[in-house]
Amino acid sequence: MQRHSDAVIRDNRWTTCKDFCFWDYPLIELANKKMGIIGYGAIGKAVAKVAKALNMEVLAYSPSLDPKHPDRASMETIYKESDIISLHLPLTEQSRGMINRETIAGMKDGVIILNTGRGPLINEQDLADALNSGKVYAAAVDVVSVEPIRAHGAIGKAVGKVAKALNMEVLAYSPSLDPKHPDRASMETIYKESDIISLHLPLTEQSRGMINRDTIAKMKDGVIILNTGRGPLVNEQDLADALNSGKVYAAAVDVVSVEPIKADNPLLKAKNIIITPHIAWAPLQTRERLLGMAIRNVEHFLAGKPINRVDL
Repeated sequence: MQRHSDAVIRDNRWTTCKDFCFWDYPLIELANKKMGIIGYGAIGKAVAKVAKALNMEVLAYSPSLDPKHPDRASMETIYKESDIISLHLPLTEQSRGMINRETIAGMKDGVIILNTGRGPLINEQDLADALNSGKVYAAAVDVVSVEPIRAHGAIGKAVGKVAKALNMEVLAYSPSLDPKHPDRASMETIYKESDIISLHLPLTEQSRGMINRDTIAKMKDGVIILNTGRGPLVNEQDLADALNSGKVYAAAVDVVSVEPIKADNPLLKAKNIIITPHIAWAPLQTRERLLGMAIRNVEHFLAGKPINRVDL
């Protein structure tokens, strides 16, 4: 995501793009991928919970993990089969430099490596070489060897599933949501009580500009606002003002009111915001799934049983 946000957006690469969205680097969808977790203590288990909420298959290894545990796999299997490998184990003489030229060679081409454990678990030169060659698609590390370092539509339900995996309480609203649904709340309650508000609704005359000076005033101080729905759901000047004043702590948007983004969009100069160029739909697997949904929509409509209606 970093390749498609912040500096890239502010350098006007989306502004000057001919299309409504922009990406210059392949993206992937996490559903049905394999997450290899090495180190299965409290943090490793929490990562597994989130991965499963994202419909990933988990392969886990820890010396203390019950051999009959359904997620348990050998290190060899984790290296060979995982699309993403996440490290959560202590640094020992046995684990030092475990991610190196030889183990990387045993991994899938295009693997992603995450390290929030200890920096010396990785031979950093070997990882850099693998990243530069393309053997490793990407990596994210929160630790290095020496520190400081030198030199309720379907999408809303999926977000709710991940939020619950992170032990968050979910408050959800949709006109079509069963009034008895345990997550259902009024819009007023969502504005008043939410720490994070995430938008996943269609653009209608009723929803246009729903996030504005008045509704933001009803929100908690320090709220975080996410928009992967439609840009005009948000009054961008009002959101920019709220970010700059600190009323809204942070925001992340994948959509804006006019796309490509205009150079004078007020969000470009706002504090604490991540802007991505309409790429939530961009992974090949996601686009294939969207085309399948469009086909099913037409089939159900022709059969007189429309689905995924936006007028409910």
